[in-house]
Amino acid sequence: MSRGAGTPCLTAGGVTVVVDGIPRLRWSSTGPAEWRLRDVWPSPQEERWLHERIAEGDPMLVVLGADTPCVAVYPEEFWAQRERFASVVEDAELVELTLPILDWLPEPLRSRGQVFAEQAAAALRSMPVALRPPLLVETRSEPCSVRFARCAGAPPRQEALLEVARHVFATAPVLAVAP
Repeated sequence: MSRGAGTPCLTAGGVTVVVDGIPRLRWSSTGPAEWRLRDVWPSPQEERWLHERIAEGDPMLVVLGADTPCVAVYPEEFWAQRERFASVVEDAELVELTLPILDWLPEPLRSRGQVFAEQAAAALRSMPVALRPPLLVETRSEPCSVRFARCAGAPPRQEALLEVARHVFATAPVLAVAP
């Protein structure tokens, strides 16, 4: 199973980073400048692998995008399974797809991540744009192997996110400072 460039999941040095949202969409080239949306990450095999890592207590940073993961495609580009999306809205010219967030995580991690996503979105809305940090990271008082982060803008490169994950799991929890 490949985990690297072109996937939303990267593992290095025993730490895994997963970027949830639009990077989960898998596209296939069907010709010069022609693409088809073929699938949504993770596959059942990849999801089992992730669940095993979680069960083993391996460190994982799950990074949420800044916005609701939504994309519009031409009808001829949409080959993926409809049930993988939170919503599919079609008109004559476009198909608007909304991805569910964290649907690949087992409970109660999924619920904890969704609560964090809502809290992070509210915190970002309450801040002036110039004061927003590039990444909000979940603070936990108890040790845990899965932590969540939310981007205020475009997600940093995966290598930068791996550095963040190593830092998050190598240090004690830091209290959030209110602006």
